[in-house]
Amino acid sequence: NYREVGRTGIRVSEIGFGCGGNAGLMVRGTFEQQRDAIERALELVINYFDQAPDYGGGAAEENLGRVLRELGVRPYITTKVEVRAQNLDDIAGHVTRSLDESLKRLGVDYVDFLQIHKGPVMDRPELAGRTYSRLWIEDYLRPGGALDGLQRAQRSGKARFIGFITRGNDASAAQRLIDTGAFNLINVSV
Repeated sequence: NYREVGRTGIRVSEIGFGCGGNAGLMVRGTFEQQRDAIERALELVINYFDQAPDYGGGAAEENLGRVLRELGVRPYITTKVEVRAQNLDDIAGHVTRSLDESLKRLGVDYVDFLQIHKGPVMDRPELAGRTYSRLWIEDYLRPGGALDGLQRAQRSGKARFIGFITRGNDASAAQRLIDTGAFNLINVSV
């Protein structure tokens, strides 16, 4: 089964192929295991692959790109941007740099969806360490913020559509992003 993603015209499989490090395959599996799993997913008409640079420190993106090149296929690909405390002075620039690094690892010229991998929140969170998961709504919306960076990526043709994720308990902040009319995809925590 397939579902259309908003007004994008893209129909993705209801079941996607998650490349996260928690499953291990795309980070620690052998090339043959990765190729076999992806090939089987494609046979089962799964056409949507979810990535992020944090999945294995970029290894999952490199491995997916290598397998897709060998198979000669180009499914729909999402990747994400991790915004850390050191990126707050130039979030938009960081989005561009992060995407360029992801494209290189994936071996593609563009991704279908580019998302901010931090859920929006109304109160400024403390950004510390590598495991935080939220980003202040003002850091999304201010000039030079996350939305600005996503839109730059879209205008450049390196990202066809843009989105963000939620982490739960963030309905007000998520609604502010939805109200911009700019976003095409939201990963919703359940």
